[in-house]
Amino acid sequence: PRFNHCAAARSTASCGGGERGAHDGPGGGGPGDGEDAELDAKFLEEAGNNNLKTLKGHRSVGGMRASIYNAVPEEAVDALVAYMQTFEQEHG
Repeated sequence: PRFNHCAAARSTASCGGGERGAHDGPGGGGPGDGEDAELDAKFLEEAGNNNLKTLKGHRSVGGMRASIYNAVPEEAVDALVAYMQTFEQEHG
C-alpha cells in the first residue's frame, strides 16, 4: 500500500481538500488498482487483526488513509507506525 504524506504547507487540494489535508494521509491509486489491490487487501486484513481499523481510503481515491487528529492518543499513532514498518519489511 502506498501512503502519501500531506504537509500543511502543500495545497490542500492535493491532500483531499479542506482543512483535513494536514491530518489525513490518502494514498494509492483508484479502487482495484491492479496488482496493488491484493496487497491493499492483505494490509487491511492484517491491520484489522492488529486492531487498526478504518484505514481504507475513500472509494474514489483508493489506497489507504489514516486520520490522525489531536484526540488520537500517541500510543495509537505508535501502533500504526510499528504495524506499517513491520508490513513493509514482510511484504516489501
